[in-house]
Order: sequence, then C-alpha cells, then structure tokens
Amino acid sequence: MTVRKTTLLLTSTLLTLTALSALPALSQTSHPSSSSAELIAINLPNFQPRASFNNGVLQVAIPVSLLEGPINDILRANEGRYKETNFQRMDVSSMRVAFADGGFTVNGNWQFQAREYLGSVFGRKKYTPWASISGSFSQGFNVRVNNGALVAQAGKTNIRGANKWYGDILDAVISRMGVNGAVNKQVNQSLQRINGMNLQQLLVSTGSAQAAQALGISQEEATRLINARVGGINANIAGGNLNLTVKVQ
Repeated sequence: MTVRKTTLLLTSTLLTLTALSALPALSQTSHPSSSSAELIAINLPNFQPRASFNNGVLQVAIPVSLLEGPINDILRANEGRYKETNFQRMDVSSMRVAFADGGFTVNGNWQFQAREYLGSVFGRKKYTPWASISGSFSQGFNVRVNNGALVAQAGKTNIRGANKWYGDILDAVISRMGVNGAVNKQVNQSLQRINGMNLQQLLVSTGSAQAAQALGISQEEATRLINARVGGINANIAGGNLNLTVKVQ
C-alpha cells in the first residue's frame, strides 16, 4: 500500500511539473509582428466621401471619424510591455487617437518600475524593491502626402508624470511611436489604401464626375486630367475631415 501511494504521488507530481513547463513565463510579453500588422487595413463600410470642385481644384473630403476605429485597432495591438531589463520595466495601456487640424495625437498611459542592484550575497544577486510610478503621454503626428501616398509623420512627444526616469520613459515611447517605430510604420501601412484604393484612385472614383461637370468635359477626360496630376496631390486634416486636393486645370 505504501509503495502504491508513493507511485501515485510521484506520477501526480510529474504531471503537474509537465503542465507547468508548458505555461509561458509570466514576465514575457508578446507584441504583434509586422506581418500581423499588415492585416490591419482601413476598410470603411459606410464610406461616402464628398467631392467638390472650385477654381480648378478637386477636393475629396473624408470624415476623420471613419478613420478612428482602424487606427485605434492598431494602437490596441501595440499596448503592453515596452521595456524590460533587470532594472527597469514599462507598460503602456489605454492608447487612443484624437484628430485635430493638421494631424492627430495618440494619447495613452504608462507605468514604469525601476530597482537598483545592491550586490551579491552567497552568489545570489540582491536588488532594491521595485519603485513604481505612472503617468500619461501624447504623441503628435502630422499628415501629409509623400510620393503620392498618405503619410503620418511623428512629431512632438509629451510625457506627463515622470521624474528622474523621464529620459528612459521618453525613449521607450519614441521607440514605438517614432519614425522607425512599430506604431508609426503600421499606421502608415494602413493609410496606403482606403477601401482598397490609393489616393489617386480615391480622387478618380469620387471626384471625376464632379470635375467633368464643372469643366464641361467627359468623365473619361476628367479621369485623364486627374491621373496626369498624380504628383500634385495634397492632403490635410481640417474641419473634421481628411481633405485630398489636386489641381486639374
């Protein structure tokens, strides 16, 4: 009987250890890969941009409220652990986009932890307890056209609530939000096509009929005029709209 109990106990212990070994380490945090980010696209079911034609300039206006959802999807996918070393940890949460004239701002919260190395005792490293602070940040983006594509360019980064670790917190945020950061890259990837169309195609699809009527020409001729000015497309955010413009005369 004693041998059987011992055998059952050992079997139970081995099963428990096997199950625990299959669990991911608690300190690990996964982040979306660039390949998964490419799946995030701007597809708008209620997409009805407005076209107008004045003084030879075609304008297509897209309400920025339609773009908030897709961009917020990207931001949510990029929340989590931004930094982890033996001495520092930082997490970012509650990111959301807010549009304003000229571009948009990404707002979010951060929590930062730090500790110091005290030395080694009997071969074991000793550290101070984790010191924890939290605050918020905002990252500005300007929207413009570069080589015929819509681009969000990272601007000023504001960190609120930091103290002596301001530089470390700022660097961690910029590493994701800056020009080469994952958030900036993924937002720009999603802006390349809206409902499967690039900027030139959006202008033709939405505005060629309006331009043809204003100029007294056929829609095919208006399309050729718009396509011929692809290098002259401009974009700005104003009045709650993403405004695409091109001079077609």
